[in-house]
Amino acid sequence: RSSSIRTLDVETFDLVVGKTPTLVLFYAPWCGHSQRLMPTIELLASTFHKRDPEEERAAAMESVPDHSERQPDESQDNKKSSTSEQTKVSVLIARVNVDNSRSFAKRFDLRGFPTVKYFAPTVDGSINVKDKGTQYAGDWDASSLVQYVNERAGTAHKLQPAFTWVRRLVPKVFEAVALDPTRHVLVQFHAPWCVECGSFANTWDAVAKTFRSDDERVVLASVDAEKYREL
Repeated sequence: RSSSIRTLDVETFDLVVGKTPTLVLFYAPWCGHSQRLMPTIELLASTFHKRDPEEERAAAMESVPDHSERQPDESQDNKKSSTSEQTKVSVLIARVNVDNSRSFAKRFDLRGFPTVKYFAPTVDGSINVKDKGTQYAGDWDASSLVQYVNERAGTAHKLQPAFTWVRRLVPKVFEAVALDPTRHVLVQFHAPWCVECGSFANTWDAVAKTFRSDDERVVLASVDAEKYREL
């Protein structure tokens, strides 16, 4: 799957930022904290990404496997109003590799990595060279970042779980899946605020996809331990 994050550099930054509400991750590829945050930024970008009709139809066809948590059950009454709100404002989630754009460290007063900054749209759609952006100082989980962007951009997006090959388990089906004697089941217990969990998600998904393709007897699953503390 292609990334929803827009990659910017010295040549493209000023051409893009200023036209629409933009959240930018300034990172260094050698920085472990930056790498661990990247999956969270990807999830943030997927949430604010405006999909075309073809993408919407493709997403609708991606069904979650049996015994998994059914995301579509959530708030059908708000579905239309939520979609309407989300299409009013286009929000850009972008990243800059500062190793390749070293002048940005001084220009945006970057004192460490990762640094996340919000840039509001301007009247003429071009960024002021003196605009250093507003630095994000909240928690690094996806929910907090979505809330921050919504507050800044005046949007009402809800965190959208990315399609995954991992089965999301809930208490009522946990034993039926985890204790199935005909299958080998590995369960990851995670928390949405845990950055390390987020960085591990792509690896877990890749392994799950491998076994879904090669051996149906092996199941990789996950449980949101913050939401389902009884497990």
